[in-house]
Amino acid sequence: MPDLQGRHVLLLHHTGLFLYWNFPSIEGGLSDTYRYKEIGAGVQRIIQGVDVELASEYPPFMSAVFYLIYVGSLLGSYSLAWVVFVFLLLALVTLYAVWRLAEADRWLFSLAVIGAVFLLYPMLVFTRYDLVVAALLFLMWRAYERQHYRDSAIFLMLASLVKIVPVIVLPILYVCTPRRQRRQVVQGAILGLAVAVLFTVMIMGVDATVQNYFYMTKYHESRGIGVESTWSGLNMLYDNLRGEKSVMGFHHRAVHNEDASAWAGGVARFSILLGVAV
Repeated sequence: MPDLQGRHVLLLHHTGLFLYWNFPSIEGGLSDTYRYKEIGAGVQRIIQGVDVELASEYPPFMSAVFYLIYVGSLLGSYSLAWVVFVFLLLALVTLYAVWRLAEADRWLFSLAVIGAVFLLYPMLVFTRYDLVVAALLFLMWRAYERQHYRDSAIFLMLASLVKIVPVIVLPILYVCTPRRQRRQVVQGAILGLAVAVLFTVMIMGVDATVQNYFYMTKYHESRGIGVESTWSGLNMLYDNLRGEKSVMGFHHRAVHNEDASAWAGGVARFSILLGVAV
């Protein structure tokens, strides 16, 4: 059992109070939690046997998580259930750090979260599922530094099934791991994939999982390049140097760079495939 010292309990206590203090901004701000609720409700309808399409642009693993939060919200609001989920996520990161990592790692994540709050505002940190990705990638990084290579690969694979892009780091993790320990990376990646897929199928069923995957693929293929993307920034810089302005459009609930969408999507897909193949 982890030796959870008093200061770590105090840290979790203050984190809980901080989340609750920011609940009004999470409840009434520009939050993505309304979308997570819609997806959770959609999963529930499918589980109940209603013949509807699961319109989730998120990976199936995360859709299953949204559903579990939705079930918890039946006792109150979804926003409050989301705050509880975020607190549990931060608590689990702290527990793993106490159990497997060094003393410095136990505070590094907390400092990172606090820094993100001051830079981005609590609403952007605590109301987006990107916090889940950040937590998993943090654990991947610190587990690697502490030579827990199997754990590191597990966290990376889970992060990749929450948001696909981190999978490009997998070959880098494999190459950077000492040769004798590389088998642990393969084992961890397989284990992380198996756990996530089994969890998703147990929660949503095979049909909903497959349906979610194809909808997600179709959605993002038609989405284009977001205005905040690196590809968009390069396109806007190029247009600006020529004295022109990039064409923007609002769709898929966000602003997109229509000029960049014509070429950057293919370049991005090629880059990801190249990164995985290395």
